[in-house]
Amino acid sequence: MQKATKSRLQGIGGKFSQFVRSLATPVVEELPFILIFIFLMGAVNAIHMMHVRLVNSLDPHAPSLMCSLGHLAIWFTMAYVCAALICKKRFLKYLFYLLSLAAAATQHFLLHNFGQRICATYLGLLSETNSKETSEFVHQYLLSDAAIPTIKYVVLYVALIIILEYVWKRLKAFFNTRFLSAHYKPLAALIVPILAFGLYSARVYVDICKSTSPDDIPYMKHPIDPFTNTYAAVIINSIMESHMRQAVQTTSEMARPSLSGEVDDSLNVVLVIGESYIKWHAGLYGYRLNTTPHLMWEAQQGRLFVFNDVVTPSNNTSLVLRDLLCCNNTSEGEQWYQYPYFPALFKQAGYDVFFWDNQLEISPRFFLYDPDLSKIAYSRTNTKSFEMDGDFIEDFFENVGHLQNRHNLMIFHLFGQHHDASNRFPHDGFAHFTADSIDRNEAYITKEKKAYIASYDNATLYNDYVINKIIDHLSQDNTFLVYLSDHGEEVYDWRDQCARDHGPLSSNKLKYQYDIPFIVWCSDQFQHKHPEVVSRIRQAVNRPFMIDNLCHLLFTVGGINTVYYRDSLDLFSPRYNCKQRLINKQDYDKIRWGR
Repeated sequence: MQKATKSRLQGIGGKFSQFVRSLATPVVEELPFILIFIFLMGAVNAIHMMHVRLVNSLDPHAPSLMCSLGHLAIWFTMAYVCAALICKKRFLKYLFYLLSLAAAATQHFLLHNFGQRICATYLGLLSETNSKETSEFVHQYLLSDAAIPTIKYVVLYVALIIILEYVWKRLKAFFNTRFLSAHYKPLAALIVPILAFGLYSARVYVDICKSTSPDDIPYMKHPIDPFTNTYAAVIINSIMESHMRQAVQTTSEMARPSLSGEVDDSLNVVLVIGESYIKWHAGLYGYRLNTTPHLMWEAQQGRLFVFNDVVTPSNNTSLVLRDLLCCNNTSEGEQWYQYPYFPALFKQAGYDVFFWDNQLEISPRFFLYDPDLSKIAYSRTNTKSFEMDGDFIEDFFENVGHLQNRHNLMIFHLFGQHHDASNRFPHDGFAHFTADSIDRNEAYITKEKKAYIASYDNATLYNDYVINKIIDHLSQDNTFLVYLSDHGEEVYDWRDQCARDHGPLSSNKLKYQYDIPFIVWCSDQFQHKHPEVVSRIRQAVNRPFMIDNLCHLLFTVGGINTVYYRDSLDLFSPRYNCKQRLINKQDYDKIRWGR
């Protein structure tokens, strides 16, 4: 009996020892991989956040101490699972190293060049980008100096992997099996609570999955490693897909508008949406180079009005177009998908609506091209895009020909000064500015950078020509035209950066990425028929405005009677009241002007 009990206890002890050994083996065998993985995921940042929280517990941007510890535990759990799989299939080590290094390098590149980690914005842009855009991006960033810091980052980690793997292999050979076995139990005792805490902390992934709005994503609680960020981005994009479907339904069920009896017998309302236009590179706004000769001429003739304090709600084209073309007010927290698409209101009121988009191939999934929405909102759309905006505009007037309807809404979305700016103008006839034209002497400005700034200015000059082509075609008609840009850009204007980024806002960042050109052009016929409107336009040029409220002034000019019109948001209305302009839930005027 005693022998049987002793044998049973020995069997249990043996199984326990085997369990302890199997629990500790992944760490003992693959310690270099676990350490490298945790550091690639962001251990340094997590430790820094813990330090910030300990030093300054009032810092609202620092995760709690438990959150940071939870992130480390999650990354250890991920690494441990991978190490356990490697112990069974050795070839997986190369795959896991490759995946983790590639993911971390991608995040490092985005953070270094654009100020933000992997997120829904970049995932959405990736899905909305065509081969031409991809090629330009590769040449401008991946095959340029912008990629050097990331290449150094990868080389450093590859060297570290080789060294750690070599050293650990020698150390394991140095310590005999008996020595390692003696330390399995304390190692297992350390591993178990870390794994338990990691699994407990991983409930944040359930919270992300259950989110119904991007604002619900627990950003301060989830880890910022590239895999978690990608997971959150996929969830956010799924939410946005749902919002797109809701937007189409909202427009389908909108309250029907009517056409005012006072509207002219014939009227063209034109909206031209530019791209990546830095307001401060426009001669109209005081730039030292004359990049807007045609528009300045129109202003001198009294037909063009320059607005001085207009901003965009985002520096991302897709997000801007949603808020620009729907009837919501972002500063009041109104969601674009809860309000109708305003071109559909014009169409339902009796206008012919033409939507001509030279970035058509970039956004095939965008709700603007939804088949059901197109039936409600458009009379006609383009079917191809062009290398040059001038050819794109000519295509419109050649295909549409003489406008048949008395009332027309024309929306043009240009390529403008989108990167790479050197590809945005015909070099035969528009390569007017050169590196020698750029009078800049900052330490970071090189001749190559001056050449790119000159290319951007040439693209701006060509954009001026394109807008003038539209004006020429419609100058003899009763026409009201608005030109604005979706957002700005940076071309080494105040720092060594040639791109937009999605990091923290600052005064200079708002100036170059969010301040945008906004002009109104009225034909002679329109001015003759509507002197009171022209007078109100003149009075409004210095009013603060955000372009998400554009639809209200267009409703007034176009004679659209709709329940969605609000005179307090109509820039031309005497009752206009700009209470606050919020960008990423932050007060634009407070950051930009300190007021």
